[in-house]
Formats: sequence, C-alpha cells, structure tokens
Amino acid sequence: MFVRGKQQSLRLSKFRHARECFCLPVHFLFAMLLIGIFVPFSYESDSTTAVTDLTGDTSITLTSAKSSASVSITPSSSGVFATTSGNGDIRFSVSTNNYTGYGLTIRSTKTTLDRSSSGSLSTLSSSITADQFSSGSNTQYNNRWGYKPNYYNSTSNTKYYGISTSSTTLDTTSAANTTAKSYTISLGARVDTSIPSGTYVNENVIVECTANPIPSANLTVNYGTGVTGVTVGGQSVSNGEVLKLISDKSYAISLTYDTTNYNFSPWTATAGIIGSSSSESTTYTIGSTNSTLTANASPKTYTITLNSNGATTAGSTSTTATYGSAGLASITLPQRKYTISGFSKPSGNKADGATVSSTTTLTSTYTFNGWYKESSATNKIASNATTPVLQASTSYTNASGQWTSTSAQTLYAGWTSQAKTLPTITKSGYNCGWTTTSTGATTITYESGGSFTPTANTTLYGVCIASTYTITLNGNGATTAGSTSTTATYGSSSLAAITVPQRKYTISGFTKPSGNNASDATVSSTSTLTSTYTFNGWYKESGATNKIASNAAIPALQASTTYTNSSAQWTSTSAQTLYAGWSGQAKTLPTITKTGHTCGWTTTSTGATTITYESG
Repeated sequence: MFVRGKQQSLRLSKFRHARECFCLPVHFLFAMLLIGIFVPFSYESDSTTAVTDLTGDTSITLTSAKSSASVSITPSSSGVFATTSGNGDIRFSVSTNNYTGYGLTIRSTKTTLDRSSSGSLSTLSSSITADQFSSGSNTQYNNRWGYKPNYYNSTSNTKYYGISTSSTTLDTTSAANTTAKSYTISLGARVDTSIPSGTYVNENVIVECTANPIPSANLTVNYGTGVTGVTVGGQSVSNGEVLKLISDKSYAISLTYDTTNYNFSPWTATAGIIGSSSSESTTYTIGSTNSTLTANASPKTYTITLNSNGATTAGSTSTTATYGSAGLASITLPQRKYTISGFSKPSGNKADGATVSSTTTLTSTYTFNGWYKESSATNKIASNATTPVLQASTSYTNASGQWTSTSAQTLYAGWTSQAKTLPTITKSGYNCGWTTTSTGATTITYESGGSFTPTANTTLYGVCIASTYTITLNGNGATTAGSTSTTATYGSSSLAAITVPQRKYTISGFTKPSGNNASDATVSSTSTLTSTYTFNGWYKESGATNKIASNAAIPALQASTTYTNSSAQWTSTSAQTLYAGWSGQAKTLPTITKTGHTCGWTTTSTGATTITYESG
C-alpha cells in the first residue's frame, strides 16, 4: 500500500476487496487445522484545516510475499502441536520515507478459531515458548492457537502469542527505511481429540502499519512594514499565513522588501531557531511549540541639517527623519533674542541735557514658528516642538504629514520678530531720537518712543537735532518785499539766508497849476527826486523797538530778552513774525517863488489854499 500527502497512517483492516487484502484461512477438518489470516489494506486521510502543511509527503509501502497460511494437524489424546513455520508462514515487507518510521500492530475482532457448526480453539492466554507449546506434557495448551512474529517490539522473537482484540505492537521503527524491512508471522496450534474434527477458521485478523507521528508546530509568518514577500522552504507565504512545519527541521527562509525606502532588519521569532537573523536569506528551525516568525525591514533614516536662520542660540544643528514617520527626532530648539541697551546722552550728539524716560535694557524675543523648506519660511515642514511634528506639504512630506523624501535635506528655522517700544528722549528746542553712532550723529535713526525691531544686539545713543522754526518776514512798508519767510534753528546765531527788502520812493511833478495860483511862479528844478530808506534789520514789533536780527542777507541774531538769549542764539521754540525796521531819507525840494506870494508844494493839483511842503 502506498500513502502520499497528508495521509500518514496505513490501516490494514478487514478485507475490502481482493486487490487490497491477502488472507490466511484457518481450517480444521478432523485431522487438519487451517488458520486463515486476512490482511486487507486501506488508508484514511486527515481532515483539512486552514494551516498550510509543509511537513512534506509521507509514503508507506507494504508488499505481501504470502498472505495466507494453513496447517494440518492429526490430533492425539494428549495433544499434538503443529506450525506453519517455514514456507507456510505469512511474509510481507514494509518501507517508508517517513523520517520518524512506523509502527506495526496486530489484532482480531474475535480471538477464537471457529468451526462452522460447533467447536472452537481459543487463543493462547499468554505468551509461551514454542517448546512449551509443542511439549507433550503441556496439556494446558491443548485446543489453543497463536502466532509467532519474527519481530516483536523490535526484537527477534521465539515465542507464540495469543491474539487480542486490542492492537499489539509487533515492531516500531524510528527512521525512514527505503530498503523494505521483511516480516514473517508463523501460526501454530495444539489440539487433542476432544474437539470435533473439521475446518476452523478466523477471518478477522488485522495487521496495521501506521506512520509514526511527525512532530510539528504551527508557524505564523508576519510581514513587517516595508516587507513585500517571504518564502519558507521555497514556498511563497502571504502575510499572516500559518504554516505547519516539522519540528527540529531546518527550512530555508528569505524575504523581499522595498529597498528604496527601507533597510533589511534582523528576523525575529517568538520561538525556534533562526540560522542567521541578520541575513536576508537564512534558515529557520521550529521547536515543539507554535511560533511567530516576523520578517523585518526598517525605514531608512536621513540626516536633516537644521539651519537656525538667524538664531542667537542655535540649538541642534541636525536631526534625523525616518521614512514614513510623523515626526523628526528630538532636538534642542533654537532661540533668537536681542538686547537693546545704552540709551545714553552723549554731548557729541548734542544729547547732553536731554531727558530720557528709561535706560533699562530691552530684550526682543523672536517667536520660533517651526522648520521650513526655505530660509524665507514659505513652506512649513515641521512644527516648533522639541520632537517636531511633520506637516502635510507638497515636498519632503505627504498629505498625511509623513516623511517621504529619500535624501538628506536642510530645513530652516522660521521666526516672527518682536518689536520693542524705545524710551522717549526730549530736549527743549531739539528734535531728539536714537542712533547707533556715539558721537557726531546728525540724523535720527530711531524715533523717540518709537517701535524698533532689532536684528542684532544693539546699543543706542541719544541724538538731538536742533529744531527749526518758520519765521514770517513782514516787510513793514518795503516797496520791494524780498523774502516773505525764513527759518530759525534753535541755538543758531543767525537766520537762514534771505533776500533783503527795499524801501524807496520818488518825488516828482513840481508843476505850477493855475488852479493853485502858481502858473506864473518860478521853480528852481523839476527833476524827479528819489528817497531810499535804510533797512536796519528785523524786529519783534512793527515799531522796530526790540531788534532780533541784522539787516544782512544772512541775518545775524542779536542779543535780546525775547526770541534770542544774551549770546544772540535763537531760543524761541515756536514760529514767530519779524518786522523790517527802516530809517527814512529826507530830500530837499526845489524852490518855487512868485512876487507878492508865499509859495510851496502840495499834493493837490488844483484848488489848494495851503502849503503842505515848504519851498526848498
């Protein structure tokens, strides 16, 4: 009989049909005892399960050389023993590829040899030697029958045994044998004349050959992240598949994985032995307990350079990003803060004497917003946490916020600056503020009390620029007004340059109108006269009482009690109006005479009766 696949047992049961059985009928016909043994063959298949069986195919071959035996006995009153020993024996051989061998047993559904009408031979009650069975003095064995295997429990045998309804082991092997092992079963009986003659038969003897169990255990195969395939014993295995493996047998194992984004990691198992866990292709041996084998691949890790992008305390300069991870490795966060200090009042910046609201050092602390693809902080890649959480983006990460770049990258810190309000600085007559120049500064860089966002630690110095005021110039009678305004700078000794006003008048006419009774008068000259006023400078009042500035094109300031100080410097802190001061120029009029009359000059051309301006 040949068994393949999952079928591991060979059952030699009561015959099915001629091809599958051989038999030895046992007959006792008066003087003949014929013992028949039927040895049919069959096999039973295991029930199917969800476990993939990799224990291999097992086969058992049982070849019958002679499958029946008979013996003739002439009884005597004291009992006669006869046996099939020799060519009359049952003979068969067994071979198997089952590496744990097989077991050979014998039994019968009944233990007697029966005559068709009446009478029977009982089986031996215990094992005896052949000599005892055949001895003339051993009448207690009369009308008994039994069998003698050449192997009994793997040992050469010389005893006969009684048949039992329970299986009795004839032989047990522990290894495969491709060369068939031969077996012989001899039959024997001792009879006397007390039983009827006839044919006694037992057709129920069963010999069974069963493959020894193959020790096995179940192996669950799991794929780690990034693993794409696993083979065990040359067979492709899916993720989570359960295999049945022979215990203590070595199986070749291998894996495939996403080599773009993952590196191989050592195999792991909950039990059993891995040949070389650090090899992609190795061996695995399972023990007697179920186990789980995991094929592992670790996501690749890339170095991320961290550019602090202006930080004053850089923090970590690099970290790592693991493919598929949701965060970067932990880091020390960068910091960015600047001090604004100083707030002194150097005389070189004309800030001496100024009033400053505070000289306390200010600290501008920038807010760290996270890590970006660009130094301009446009595309955010990771948060501002010590274990930066990756953000969804179109580069370096995917829509789920997992790292997908397959190369090293540089990330830039992103910052929100902090503006600080500067202290106030004031000085009468001056516009004051702050500068980074300690002396000689002539311009204000940062306004007093203004907002300032530093990009470095900064020392500020006070700077005061003298205030300039608009001065309205009133020509105060000028016939050519000149400049109508100028400026005065606090502390200066002059006004800004101007066009000087002029004031001049003509005296003309000198006619002798008859309406004024002057037609026949004599006039010494009719030439036009010009009176040019002298411009004396600029005054506080139109009456030209308090002089403020000279009559120059760049009017020099004069010492006064208003607008200027005793050092002739401008001290007024508001716009003012100055008035031109003049000195008139008198002219000698021509003479006009008429006999018998007193003559002179008037502005009335006719009907005048009085003299306004004397002749000459």
